[in-house]
Amino acid sequence: MEILRDQREKKQVTLIQMAAHFKLGKKGRITVSEWERGFIKPKPDRRSNFISYLGQVLELNEQEFHNIWQILSKAWGWDQLNHSEWADSFPNASPVHPLADFIVGPPVITPCKFFGRTAELTYIFDLWQNSPLQHIALIGPKRSGKTSLLRYLQKITQTSSNELRSGQKSNWLPQAEFYRWVFVDFQNPLLQKREGLLRHVLTTLALPIPTPCDLNNFLNIMSDHLKQPTLILLDEIAAGLNAPELDETFWGGLRSLANSETGHFLGFVVAGDKSPVLLSHDYGKPSPFFNIFGHSIRLGPLTEPEARQLIASSPKPFSTLDIEWILEKSQRWPCLVQLLSGIRLRALKNNQTGKAWQEEGERAIQQTKYHYLLEQ
Repeated sequence: MEILRDQREKKQVTLIQMAAHFKLGKKGRITVSEWERGFIKPKPDRRSNFISYLGQVLELNEQEFHNIWQILSKAWGWDQLNHSEWADSFPNASPVHPLADFIVGPPVITPCKFFGRTAELTYIFDLWQNSPLQHIALIGPKRSGKTSLLRYLQKITQTSSNELRSGQKSNWLPQAEFYRWVFVDFQNPLLQKREGLLRHVLTTLALPIPTPCDLNNFLNIMSDHLKQPTLILLDEIAAGLNAPELDETFWGGLRSLANSETGHFLGFVVAGDKSPVLLSHDYGKPSPFFNIFGHSIRLGPLTEPEARQLIASSPKPFSTLDIEWILEKSQRWPCLVQLLSGIRLRALKNNQTGKAWQEEGERAIQQTKYHYLLEQ
C-alpha cells in the first residue's frame, strides 16, 4: 500500500498522528505502518475511520480519494462508498442523476453502459498481463468510440460487480487493484501546457509534486516512485501534438521514461484518427516516442452480436423489424446505434406509431454529420 504511505508523507502526517486518528494505543504506530506496507489488513470496522482519515486528515480531493479507495477496496475487500458516504465526504460534489438509456454525443464513461469491443479488449488486456507493459495505438475515425474505449479500459477492472450488467466481465487483469490509470484529454487546454500536464499525471498517481514541476523533475519523480503497473491513456493525440509547449524535447522525455529501468511498469495508449508516427510528422514533431507503439488497433463497427446487445439494453423492447432497420442504417457504428435506438425508444415512450421515427433517425444522421461513418 505504498500509495497510502506516499500520500501521508506528501501531507506531512506522521505515523503517530495517523495512529491517533484511529485511536490506537502505544503500539499504534507499528499497526498503521503495517497497514501501509500491506503486512496486515485493518478490521472491517475501521472502514468509516479510513473514510474520514482520507478525507479529513489527508484532505484528498475527489479524484485522489477515488483512486486510493479503488485500491483499498480491492485489497481489503471493502465495499465502494455509497451515496451517503460520498456526500458526507464531498458535500459539494455534483448530484447523482439516473443514467441515460442511450448516449449520443458525450463519450460513455460508465462501464455498465459500454457495449462491445470484446476482441479489442481481449487483445489489449492480454498485452498487459505481464511485464513489460506494451504500448498501443487506437486508430479510428471521429465518433468511432476511441474515447469511450479508453474510459472503459481505465474503469472496468476497478468497478465492482454490483455496478455492472449481469455477466459483464471485469476480471481482465490479475491483481487489478495494483494497476494505476491516468487519463489525459489533450483537448483540455490545461493539459496542452507542459506543467499542467505533468502536474495532472503526478496528482492522479498521488505522487509528490516537485518545485519547479518541469520535465527533468517529473522524470526523476516517476523513475523514483514508479513501482506499480501504470497505464497512461493519451486521448486526442493530435491536439497534444499541436500544443506548442509539448515539443520534441517533451516527447523525447516520455520516450526515455518508457525505456528506463522502471519503464517496464509503464504503458502508454494513444488515440487518434491516424497512426501516431504519421500524426507526429503531420505536425512537424517526429519523435522516437511514437515508434514505441508496436501494437495498433483500428476501430470499426461493432460486431452484429455486440450491436444487438446494445439495442437490447432498451428498457422497452424493440420489434424485430425495428432492430433490423437500426442495424442496417447504422452499419453497426456504436454512435449511430445509440442515436437510432434513442430515437426509437423516445417514440415508444410517447406512444408514437408509424415510421416517423425512422424519418427522424435518417435526418439526425445527416444533421449530426455522422454520415461520414457510413462511407468508411
